[in-house]
Amino acid sequence: MLLRTAAGADLLILDDLGSEFNSSFLISTLYSLLNNRLGAKLPTIVTTNITDGALLEKLYTEKSPAASPLLSPSSLWATIFGRKRQKKRKWDRSQREFLFRKGISNMGIVVIGAVFVDIKGYPLSTYIPGGRNAGRIEQVHGGVSRNVAEDIANVELRPTFVGLVDDTGMGQDVINKLDNHKVNTRYIQKVPDGMGTWLAIFDNDGDVHAAISKRPDTTPLTTLLEEKGDEIFKDCDAIAIELDLEKDTVKQVLRYAKKYNKKVFAAVSNMSIAMERRDYLQQIDCFVCNQQEAGLLFSDDYEHLAPSRMAQVLARNVHSANMTSMVVTMGGQGAVYAKHTGECGVVPAKKVDVIDTTGAGDAFFAGTVIGPTYGKNLAQSCEIGSRLAASVICITENVCPRFRPLEFGLDVPVVD
Repeated sequence: MLLRTAAGADLLILDDLGSEFNSSFLISTLYSLLNNRLGAKLPTIVTTNITDGALLEKLYTEKSPAASPLLSPSSLWATIFGRKRQKKRKWDRSQREFLFRKGISNMGIVVIGAVFVDIKGYPLSTYIPGGRNAGRIEQVHGGVSRNVAEDIANVELRPTFVGLVDDTGMGQDVINKLDNHKVNTRYIQKVPDGMGTWLAIFDNDGDVHAAISKRPDTTPLTTLLEEKGDEIFKDCDAIAIELDLEKDTVKQVLRYAKKYNKKVFAAVSNMSIAMERRDYLQQIDCFVCNQQEAGLLFSDDYEHLAPSRMAQVLARNVHSANMTSMVVTMGGQGAVYAKHTGECGVVPAKKVDVIDTTGAGDAFFAGTVIGPTYGKNLAQSCEIGSRLAASVICITENVCPRFRPLEFGLDVPVVD
């Protein structure tokens, strides 16, 4: 309750920064707090008696080595002390041409999918399965595609989100938050019951113990794409989609991708639905799922396989299924990737203190979309995804904190 009050306060003052006992939990909580306030454009004042910036930086990295690869100095201190804001100006033709030469369009990556309201319960003491558990409950904006759009925006890229929200105040809240994170929300439609609900109970390790969800009716997206499809896809950088959307919607997206020669990246929320569209995978540049979902896709059990062996098996399956490429996440063991050519590999997971695993898979998917879109190979893209996923796991948010593109070796302009 105290953190929620601080996150929404009109003005927050953090007094005497650097005098507290530092831990990975404190740093992740601080980062989550400041990230929320930055997104909501709320002012924060920080005071400290430490005048040596290098010493202050040292306090927040060396004392918490598990967090330091994620909360890098450039991200952490830019968040705490604020970024230099450039004066907003209209882009003339030469500036727009510069953005295209540097590899990012006005539409950016187009993300298409559903919006959910996530209701999450956390135990205050040892979790008792089947028993009564005292705890706290949080309600946040969620949904794979909505999370992915915000993750991409938090790497200072400017994606476009195509989706539906409720015609209520909560639906407007979703739009406002995405707007604050510099997501293009022009193609979000308000409709009755436009958002789904995801209810989850977490154990003491931060893992989901039980969950149930109600999917929204995304049929209106088909009409939206019929009317605005050319406008949306013609100048985008790439397309990210949930494969288990309405079948007509997926077919439309793939048709526009072929028309304008755009890369398509796909994730899945419900593998049983995606299995019905298995033939669509041949038209997708990269498909991302977890180990269990991969077993369903290829009618096999991969739970016992080590990452190195999983990568070899995946390479054979990708080739035989005539897919372009595929990535399979393996939780704490990292992820494996494979291409139609037979190239495959393993990307280890980052070692961090787990607080909440919600959204980690979405952040990983965002990395695998960002990388190939802006010049990275599949292995490098999985590294980006691994880092983004780890940054989500060690904070209470379901999206990654803010990064700069150069932190991932991305040579794309940052437009304020």
